[in-house]
This record gives sequence, C-alpha cells and structure tokens, in this order.
Amino acid sequence: MQSDGKRMGSGLNKPFSKEPVSAEEAAAEKRNHFAVRASSILAFVECDDELRPKLREAIVDAMLWAQTQP
Repeated sequence: MQSDGKRMGSGLNKPFSKEPVSAEEAAAEKRNHFAVRASSILAFVECDDELRPKLREAIVDAMLWAQTQP
C-alpha cells in the first residue's frame, strides 16, 4: 500500500489507469511474479549458487507450462 493510502493496481492494468497493459507486458509481469515465487522455493533448497539461475528458470518454465494444462 502506498503512503497516501491508495492501493496499487493488480499489475494487469497500469496503476491508476484504465488502459490495460499489452499482452507482452502482462506476460513479462507474470514471468517476473513466477520468478519471485521460484526464488522463494529456492530459498528452501540447498544447491550450488551457480545452479540457482538455471533452477529458477526451470521452475518458472514449469509454472508457465502448468497454466496451459487442462
């Protein structure tokens, strides 16, 4: 929440704007949210620091793939 008490948008719309973001911006934002979740998952996994970026990418790809499944 911002200091003035106003809430930010969900991210699928530009904050305080009625114009929706482009599909490309929405996809990039979704991927970023999943990357944050992947980082949280990796916080519980002990692995080599060199492997973390590859594992994070694999987790994000798996999350995106799972959304396409019925």
